[in-house]
Amino acid sequence: AGPARRPTRRLCAWIPFLRLSCPVQVPAQHRRGCTMAIRGSRSAVAAAAATVLLLLVSPTLAATLPGCTADSACVVSADVTLAGGTTYTHTAPVTITEGATVACTVAFCEVRLEVADLTVQGTLRSAIVTVDASGEVFVDGGLISARGLGRAAQTGPGKGFSAVNSPGGGGGFGGAGVDACFGDNPGGGAVYGAAGTLELFMGSGGGHALSVSGQQLRTGGAGGGVIDVTADKLRITRGGTLDARGADGDSIQWDTLGSGAGSGGTIAVVANTFKYELGGGTLDARGGHATPDNSQEGSKAGSGGGGRIYVIAQTAVPANVDMNVDGGFGACAQGGHGSVLMQIGHKVCTRETLGAFTCNCEPGFVGDDCDTCTGSVWGPDCTFACPDCGAHGSCSQRTSGSGCTCDAGWAGDRCDTCAEGYYGASCARCVWCGEHGRCNSGIDGDGACLCVDGWVTAPTCNACADGRYGADCADACDAACDAHGTCVDGVSGTGECICDEGWDGDDCTACAAGYFDAACSQSCGDCGPNAFCDDGLAGVGCTCSAGWVVPDGGSTCTECEAGKWGGDCTQDCPACVNGACDGGVAGTGLCVCDADFVGVLCDAACPACDHGSCDDGRDGSGLCECDAGWDGALCDACDEDGGYYGPACADACGDCGPHAVCEPGLAGAGCVCDEGWRVPAGGSTCVECAALRFG
Repeated sequence: AGPARRPTRRLCAWIPFLRLSCPVQVPAQHRRGCTMAIRGSRSAVAAAAATVLLLLVSPTLAATLPGCTADSACVVSADVTLAGGTTYTHTAPVTITEGATVACTVAFCEVRLEVADLTVQGTLRSAIVTVDASGEVFVDGGLISARGLGRAAQTGPGKGFSAVNSPGGGGGFGGAGVDACFGDNPGGGAVYGAAGTLELFMGSGGGHALSVSGQQLRTGGAGGGVIDVTADKLRITRGGTLDARGADGDSIQWDTLGSGAGSGGTIAVVANTFKYELGGGTLDARGGHATPDNSQEGSKAGSGGGGRIYVIAQTAVPANVDMNVDGGFGACAQGGHGSVLMQIGHKVCTRETLGAFTCNCEPGFVGDDCDTCTGSVWGPDCTFACPDCGAHGSCSQRTSGSGCTCDAGWAGDRCDTCAEGYYGASCARCVWCGEHGRCNSGIDGDGACLCVDGWVTAPTCNACADGRYGADCADACDAACDAHGTCVDGVSGTGECICDEGWDGDDCTACAAGYFDAACSQSCGDCGPNAFCDDGLAGVGCTCSAGWVVPDGGSTCTECEAGKWGGDCTQDCPACVNGACDGGVAGTGLCVCDADFVGVLCDAACPACDHGSCDDGRDGSGLCECDAGWDGALCDACDEDGGYYGPACADACGDCGPHAVCEPGLAGAGCVCDEGWRVPAGGSTCVECAALRFG
């Protein structure tokens, strides 16, 4: 009927009436194997001892989870049944996956897990669940449950009562159970234990509903069990829950004789760090409901009182982790609310009702967070004498740090060095070096701004170094740009390379259009209509287009090159064998033959004309054209048709008259008179001879 004993591996904490003490050399947040010392008046001790009605024996059997080995990471992905009174030990991480249930079904079963790390995505269920993790407990959307697994109906120090022909009263624990409000109005259970006792009680059961004859009609709801988690770090996310609620009473609509609900149980969390996670979750030790929908019709049984929650940590409970110790709902009244105790460091806060927390410091500690010692001491337990803090500090009297509080600008365990941002023998304040620099601080520092890579002092490391650009000066300009261009650097720079005159390209390593030679220093300018600029590092400047040339004495490409003709100098001349093409802009593209050659290609030679000349040229006949008086294919005979005669064919017969004939040819004599006719002296025509005269 009493509390389950807290495991011996626990964090020592001061609580009213009880003192858990450890050797002082053990850090407070990791003390194990503590001994319990009772302090206070005799009556106070008696009052505290009265709450300890029965201690359950901690598990003594040792085992590993089914399917797992002690020293290897274990993943439980299927339902597993655990044995009561057993410690499951794993030196490696254990994960209970979503959909898997690890449970002990024995009444009042106590199961203990000693693990390196535990992740709960599924369900871990037992009347008493003890988790002792050297590392982390991560309730990742899962459930650790002792709901309705505490004291059975109508048992426990805060049990609900029953009466003939009456509904049952609600169970009590951290809050009082509610009396039934029908029949003989059997009472609800009383509060037992206290928020400051740090004893892990189960919740008590609600009373039965009895008939007129005293027969049990409905069984009261059981109290909530105990969930005890000790870890270096606890995380709860995705609605993960530690559930020690009391069971609801048994009721039927329109039937007033329902059974009483059980009270909430106990949740105890001892962690060095209670870490905030998105989603959060719940520590739930509410009392059970007499009527789950809070209906005024039906069961008049009593609802259960809330349980108790204990949190001992070095960090505060995250705001998105709800701690609920409300009493259950019912038609008669809501059950009494339970209590919450939080000890954050040396600050102990309790809440007995729905009111605000009442917080006190442990003896020897003061301050809003109970982190300052009283007297000339310091340290986690305020047991160390104040050190010599030199000329630049004083004793801190704090539970953390080195024992010294340094003057402004000074730091170190004994305040003998400069704080960050201070420099020199007097630890003077550094100038602000901006977001991208730091002060050369320290006793030996000179206070100069030391900029991170890419930044320069201007004056507070707010400008990019030469050749760096971008909002964080992380990008470097192309080094090739330096030779013939300027990089657009700086915080607002783009890294673009702006080239010098005559240069172009992403990194200014090529000549710009219209510039040529190895230094890109010469410009083509206007090359005219029949030329182009041969630019680039190997370029030569203005160059005539194909087919064009610069005439002698000229400066632009106005003539066709040899072998080309036409207005655009693109037509090819034929191969003139013995002549030349009539080329050029105004040319015909025809062959002009040399003397004594004919034909389209001037490929035919004229004959040797003795006394004349050949009709040569592209369109010539190739025949001899004879001089006057000459005739024949080669002009080597007299023109007899013309009457020419003599060795030189120079004389012509002319009109020889009626009595003469012309005798032409090289051997011809010219006009020869007919027989009997003669040319008289001084005459030109033949006359007849006198009678008997001849010759």
